[in-house]
Amino acid sequence: MRDDEHLRAAKTLSALGVNFVRWHGLGRGLWDEKKGELHHQRWQEIVDPLLALLIENGIHHQFTLWFFTHLLLPREKLPAEIREDDDWWKTYPDIHRDYHTLKWAIFCFQPMLQRMLDLQEQIMAHLNPHRNLRYADDPAIVIVQPINEVSLMQRSPTETPLLWNPQEKDVRRQRALPVGVYRAFTAEWNEWLRQRFGSREKMLAEFPELAKEWEAMGVIDADPAKGNVPLPPTRSLMRAKTGREDGWWYRLYLEFAMERERRFYNEFAQRMRKLGYRNAVAGDAGGVWRQYLVSQADLDVGYSLHHPYTDYGDAREDFQFALNNPFPLQSAELIYECLTVHMWGKAAVISEWGAGTVNEWRAMLPILVAVDSAMQQRSAIAEHTFGYPFVRPDHFLGVGPGFGNLLGDPARIATYPVAATLFCIPEAIQPPKLTACQLFTDEDLLTPVQSLQGSENAGHFFGVSYLVHVARVRWARWDGQSGNVPNADLLYFPITSGVGNLKALPADKKLFIVVPPEVTYSGWRIVKPYERILSLYPDLRFRRGRFRLQVKLPNGYEGVRDVEGRFLELASLSEDAVPIGVDEQKQVCWAFYDKRSLVIADPSVLQDFIPAALDIALKAWGMLQKDRGLVSRWELVSSTGQVRRNWKDGWITIDSDYGQVIMGDLSKVPMTRFLAVKGKPQFGVVALVPLERKPINEAKRWFLVAVGRVANRDYDAVYNEPIGVYRLSGVRLKIGRGPAVCEPLQATATLRKLGIKKARVVALTPQLTEKQEISATIFGGSVSIPLTKAQSIWLVVERKE
Repeated sequence: MRDDEHLRAAKTLSALGVNFVRWHGLGRGLWDEKKGELHHQRWQEIVDPLLALLIENGIHHQFTLWFFTHLLLPREKLPAEIREDDDWWKTYPDIHRDYHTLKWAIFCFQPMLQRMLDLQEQIMAHLNPHRNLRYADDPAIVIVQPINEVSLMQRSPTETPLLWNPQEKDVRRQRALPVGVYRAFTAEWNEWLRQRFGSREKMLAEFPELAKEWEAMGVIDADPAKGNVPLPPTRSLMRAKTGREDGWWYRLYLEFAMERERRFYNEFAQRMRKLGYRNAVAGDAGGVWRQYLVSQADLDVGYSLHHPYTDYGDAREDFQFALNNPFPLQSAELIYECLTVHMWGKAAVISEWGAGTVNEWRAMLPILVAVDSAMQQRSAIAEHTFGYPFVRPDHFLGVGPGFGNLLGDPARIATYPVAATLFCIPEAIQPPKLTACQLFTDEDLLTPVQSLQGSENAGHFFGVSYLVHVARVRWARWDGQSGNVPNADLLYFPITSGVGNLKALPADKKLFIVVPPEVTYSGWRIVKPYERILSLYPDLRFRRGRFRLQVKLPNGYEGVRDVEGRFLELASLSEDAVPIGVDEQKQVCWAFYDKRSLVIADPSVLQDFIPAALDIALKAWGMLQKDRGLVSRWELVSSTGQVRRNWKDGWITIDSDYGQVIMGDLSKVPMTRFLAVKGKPQFGVVALVPLERKPINEAKRWFLVAVGRVANRDYDAVYNEPIGVYRLSGVRLKIGRGPAVCEPLQATATLRKLGIKKARVVALTPQLTEKQEISATIFGGSVSIPLTKAQSIWLVVERKE
């Protein structure tokens, strides 16, 4: 039965265009927790045959060789630092339930990391008899990565994996780590400080503010030579003692974590190359600080940004963007390297094949993301993000919950047919001809800044989010030299590049300039923050103070705010400059645009107006039509007009010649040219594509997909926060039952303006064979199909002569 289900699923995926799956935590799936070794029977009976079956159906593989907390079993085979800490084991009796806490016992302890790397090397050296190839030699395995979303920078340097109190002498109070691991990790931190600075005096000379922070926290005698420099305290403790939540202590810790993970990734890459593996080696630290890691650490591996759902929804986080953030790697060559799987000219559908599938001897449950790629016009579909769109207007351009899942965790199972529509959307495969404005970052781009206040990165955060939703754009690093300008729409400086010269760019380039602060919220000083802007506008003058600013833009964005910050004096602007956010006395403005640039003087204020200002500038420059971009406070239209997104009513539509998609609250979502859905307040996705190589209105056969909420029977959904038809939920997986069940859509789908006089509508089985014929209503050249009667999420509509 298991083999039949795998074969059926593989053929279904292949028929729908899927060419890539992700083995999520393969190490966990292969680990025998009782014996403390790799599970050879599972390898032989499950993994090897499935790998061969998938590639026979044109589906390639990504291996995530992470073991999760399974590597902490059996206890008797662990190092003494973990094995002998009885208090720790009593505190965490369930290894798997407390995964997000206990994983640090592996990642913070070098002996466990080395053990994991040894096992990962052993996995890749395994010979698959069904392919007669080692994994390391198999061209079907196109990406390998060592971990899944584990990083000391997973969120912010102000949130270490340790619950550390510098005034608590009992190490056992740390709780998150076994005592031996805690001591080893602290010793590693102190050794790094010794290697980095040589002495306490040199360290304090480079970071003089450290002494004040140590004094406030009661550790004034901290000295790397003595090995007694504690890890930085928790955010609340730092705030209570110093009045701030971050500082130079965290800055040092961040550097330590970055160097540590750089060495880890490098060792993994070297081990894979030594084995002879020649395809892509990827990293996946996960979390909001991975951009910092991969942009500064100069990793020897490609970097996988396949986790859009890691956009963290808590507004207090420093960075909340992942897939919609271009930094630092977001091209076919740099992300996945394998052009047969991921390239701008060919869409790739990436599915997750859960490790639980292998671990529990169950049929696979492919998990896909169609919608994120569609609304961002990506060429690739990334893993499993379906959830709740637009529930928070302050994240209207798609960050945090506004960007996140479209159907929710219970609904991510079995939604993959929707992904097929992307293959028929030209906008998702070929970028529009729009040339976006240039984007410049500064040394402050990736520094820890609370809630994006007082930093240039706020401007890029909102600006980039807007641009990638409006148009597919190209980006690249630029070193500031005139003879080395890359062919890209968005440019950014490496963080170590120093001050760049804007005059080095060709005069026809349009610029989006965010002036960095002199000192960031974290206390980091920016070198010559005004030099770039003054190189282009030497007469500009700035004024600090509190002003009542008024913004009123043609795209519907307006407001009056009392704000304090650094602003531009109106008298210093050129005659052709259009000010934005002028104060009541007409002395200063928050931003301006002219024929060359959009300049934001202070990104720490009026952040929500940054996309609107960029939208107005693009339209003034003739780069964007008036009915594109932001067409109201609540609606965004892509540059080609094919993708519309309304975050107030919660819907997205895709309207192209080859794909019609309606998603969101079916009681509010509007019709497209050829598709209309009318139903009760219910979340759903309905997609229509031709089954011929012709536009929809010229075809005779169409594939219709109608997906409501979907949940595997294994899931126990706990709904925490109902918001309209979107139910925010936490999900617990109960192993052993299935299959996935789709909530019927209480709606009618109408294929309109197709000149249909007679039609046959057939519901399909999961094998894509005929299940039953559906009675449909034909009137005025349109076909109306009652989705509640389909008993399937897949239908074929045929025009009858």
